[in-house]
Amino acid sequence: MFESLQKIDVWLFHWINSGLKNPFFDFLMPLVTDFRNWIPLILLLIFWAWKTKNKSLSYTILFVIFAVVFTDFLNSKILKELFARERPYNFLENVNVLVAKKQSFSFPSSHAVNLSVAIFLLKKQLEKFRFFFLFVLILVCFSRVYVGAHYTFDVLAGVLLGRILASFFGLLERKFRVFREKFRKG
Repeated sequence: MFESLQKIDVWLFHWINSGLKNPFFDFLMPLVTDFRNWIPLILLLIFWAWKTKNKSLSYTILFVIFAVVFTDFLNSKILKELFARERPYNFLENVNVLVAKKQSFSFPSSHAVNLSVAIFLLKKQLEKFRFFFLFVLILVCFSRVYVGAHYTFDVLAGVLLGRILASFFGLLERKFRVFREKFRKG
């Protein structure tokens, strides 16, 4: 069973990484996959929450920041070390590598985990942007495979883990809001 899943994962990886190779994606996907290129959008969201004085969104953004820091540590320092799955470019031949090679492990994808946590925590507050967020999540996950940094199942597991962790942090956020209201009322 595990061997069959591994074969499917490798096949999907090669199909995306090499089979869909084209000059436009070769230009775009390294930009999409680089977190630094998303910072202006993140800062715009924070500024918008501050400018509209939307306290509920502001609290959610604080929880998102806390959750992403926590999940990044959990995933990068604990889970990746536990699973110790080599990155595709360290294991397979003929990989189209479009980013700097990292020495860290591949499973699960931190990009997928962190972005999923953020998106699933923000989706209630920014319901009208849900399709845009979903598009960004799919695009970033696709980019991680296209640039050769992850297998397909790495990003799928990352999204699943991110969804589970977002549920946990959403519960914490709701408990915090209840506690804060009780504390304010004295």
